[in-house]
Amino acid sequence: MCFDSTHEGLGRQVYVAKVYSKALVRPGVDVVTRPPRKFFLDLGARTGDSVEKMLIKPHTDYSDYIIHAFECNPENMPLVRSGLDRLKAEYKLHPENVVLVEAAAWIQKGTLSFHMDTRTAGNDGQPGKTGGSLFDSPHARGSVVTVPSVDFSEYLESTVQYIDHVICKIDIEGAEYELLAHIIRRGSIILCDVIMIEWHSRFRTEWKGWDAEFEAMMEQLHIPVIKIG
Repeated sequence: MCFDSTHEGLGRQVYVAKVYSKALVRPGVDVVTRPPRKFFLDLGARTGDSVEKMLIKPHTDYSDYIIHAFECNPENMPLVRSGLDRLKAEYKLHPENVVLVEAAAWIQKGTLSFHMDTRTAGNDGQPGKTGGSLFDSPHARGSVVTVPSVDFSEYLESTVQYIDHVICKIDIEGAEYELLAHIIRRGSIILCDVIMIEWHSRFRTEWKGWDAEFEAMMEQLHIPVIKIG
């Protein structure tokens, strides 16, 4: 399986060995003794509202999922903490199955400059800032703060196994392009079963046309893409 590209050094990539090394069992090495698990990885959790909207309400088996919510905007932290606490209480979620990651999902571990959203509410009028970004965008016009980041490929590989069912929701205000290119290069994309994503090429113009390119890659890997937003 090959993907052709000329953007950002993505180049011509041959994924068979890399991807299959994560998807197949090596006898005596990769035996997984635990039963399969279900994961909902929420990249850009805001107040936890997307967990309720995209996991809890559409899925009757939502209580079976382990939720990892990523949020890096410091103004959203009190809201996402209280929002996740509300979901745990209201929907009787096991507390140990709801994990808040106070960092940006990114291509490497470290710190990043984050442009704050100057508005008092999100696009939907609800509490919680939605427009802050690692990049220049119409709403990321506020102060620049430093936030922690994690290497999402490493996080995937250390958190889930090939036997698990993983829904990955990505709404990270333009950083989705570098992140997807990274997990495709690394082969960890194969650990995702469903990608739910909002594209932001309207202000990441250097990635114009790449929404469709990435969706075509996902189709070749038999990973459904659900567009949100």
